[in-house]
Amino acid sequence: MDLVLTTNQELSPAGNQTRTRTHPHPHPHRVHRLKMSLSPSVLPTRIRLCLLLFLVRSCPIGVTQQPPSLSLFLPGEQYGNAIADIIFGDAIPMAKLPLSFPNVANEQKMTTHQYPGVPTKEYTYQATYSEGQIVGYRWYDKNNVKPAFPFGHGLTYGAMSYSNLNVAGRTVTFTLEGTGCDTPQVYISYPTASTDPRVPTKVMRYFQKVCSTSAESSTTVSYTFNDKDVSNWDLTSKKWSVTTGIYGVMVGSSSQDIRLKSFFTV
Repeated sequence: MDLVLTTNQELSPAGNQTRTRTHPHPHPHRVHRLKMSLSPSVLPTRIRLCLLLFLVRSCPIGVTQQPPSLSLFLPGEQYGNAIADIIFGDAIPMAKLPLSFPNVANEQKMTTHQYPGVPTKEYTYQATYSEGQIVGYRWYDKNNVKPAFPFGHGLTYGAMSYSNLNVAGRTVTFTLEGTGCDTPQVYISYPTASTDPRVPTKVMRYFQKVCSTSAESSTTVSYTFNDKDVSNWDLTSKKWSVTTGIYGVMVGSSSQDIRLKSFFTV
């Protein structure tokens, strides 16, 4: 069986982000050609395809049947050697997405009033961040929308299982077993998350990279929430104020792949 590596990049530069947010496919002919080239009906059955993505931000990939993909973002001058090491197994992929990939352009329906802003008497452009905290993975959670690739997502060679979640006071402890590398993420949900549309469904408070070469070994991860982790900014007193109540705690491999759940009280 043959392996084919194909590269693709976003054609619009960073300075043209506004246009690509409002136009679903700024270069539809290129997207169509990419879709056709990756179609199972076009590729011979003996060929395995890997797509290398050179991106500077999250954007719709534009491929309905996605092959295995390696997103490189801003890889640096030695990225050729790094890609070879990963593909030939000399190194394992262990990164996680620091953002969510949308299904379509401007999936969160940002307006020009929010970004880049509109002309006012005082400023050339003034942006009003009316979305508050509901942006990124928090928008996907709050609107029950599944992104193309979620915040915190990242595959590796091998697999790890999550178990033994224990919550004592504000301290969370759990266990990872397996091979490869993973970065477990600890999220909390504020007491009013389910009733207040302005409060995110969950927010990340901790992450830790865990690597193992033995399926028999296990790693215990522990984190203690501090006051700032469970606080909100008080506009009146102009300082952080601890929010009391029952908090949910969630541990997962990404924002959409939650493995363990519990709660604690503040």
